[in-house]
Amino acid sequence: MNVDRYEIHEQIGQGSTGVVYRGHDPKLNRDVAVKIFTAAGDDTAVRRRFAREARALASLNHPNVLEIFDFGADDETLYLVTELVPGADLGRLVRERGPLPEPALVAVALELCSALVHAHGRGVIHRALKPENVLLARGRLVLTDFGIVKGFGAGQPLGEEGGRRQTAVVGVPGYTAPEQLEQKALDGRTDLFAFGVLLYFLASRKLPYEAENRDALLEVFRKTRPEPLQRLRPDVSMDVANLIHRCLQPIPNQRPESAERLRHSFQRVLERRGQRDARDLIAHYERDALMTGVAWAPVGFVEATGETPVPFRRTRRRHRRLLVAVALALVVGAGGLGAAVALGWRPELPRIVSRLLGR
Repeated sequence: MNVDRYEIHEQIGQGSTGVVYRGHDPKLNRDVAVKIFTAAGDDTAVRRRFAREARALASLNHPNVLEIFDFGADDETLYLVTELVPGADLGRLVRERGPLPEPALVAVALELCSALVHAHGRGVIHRALKPENVLLARGRLVLTDFGIVKGFGAGQPLGEEGGRRQTAVVGVPGYTAPEQLEQKALDGRTDLFAFGVLLYFLASRKLPYEAENRDALLEVFRKTRPEPLQRLRPDVSMDVANLIHRCLQPIPNQRPESAERLRHSFQRVLERRGQRDARDLIAHYERDALMTGVAWAPVGFVEATGETPVPFRRTRRRHRRLLVAVALALVVGAGGLGAAVALGWRPELPRIVSRLLGR
């Protein structure tokens, strides 16, 4: 299939409003991602969403936001052409490799905050934040899928339709803010709620609020609060857990004031722990998660207690070998090994050591 000048290859994703394919632009000789909008034809609503997504992406220019190259229509097919991001989404990484360690969690929070600061500053609310819409590629975090964006405030780029106060209830199940479900006015704090849910999931692989339908979920918002993150992840520091829980408040004015304020808070967390560059931390996590599956905390990332965690946590066998080696060194240093040999244990010692080392 060809859409205008683009060669379309295999499917690589499914967005909120269409299917994403790997493509190639022979004119410029570069690989691209081509999003084909589903059920287009004469569907006015789909065409409006298509136009809003194209305008939203065109209005944004940020390293943490997917870059748009082209959009148009081929007969009744609507398509959007963007950069091809050769990375894994956070949902896949967490499902396959386990919850993010705190350094990676803080780094992701910082980079995602930067994307939201940029979008909100231009009057654009994403409304579909979830781990599957956040890609990691070569140390770069990229926010994708602007299919259900909404404009807010003066000067927003999405036109009258995209900035209407009352809109249909749309969003990602489990990540949708109460005001979205109740069709109330939205602003940047709506994204901050989903941002908090996303971080809570990345840290625990659980959603903070769950219910079977809209009415049940609103009841959950009114009567319960999420399980404390530190109960699920005792290794996550109190300051990080508190920032996440502030975002999860059902009432918008109880959440952080803005993505900009939230970004500063996470930056302070990072700097108090001896780090400054979130991208280095993301690149480190991405490399180890994809290549070795190792959970890690880089040297210099000092916890609130002042203790520096071990850089890498390997398998149980490697831990056991390390402990045995240390123990043997202490025995030798204290003369214990000589005493053991003197007592006639020489024939058993190699076999015991070999068994302890797991050989």
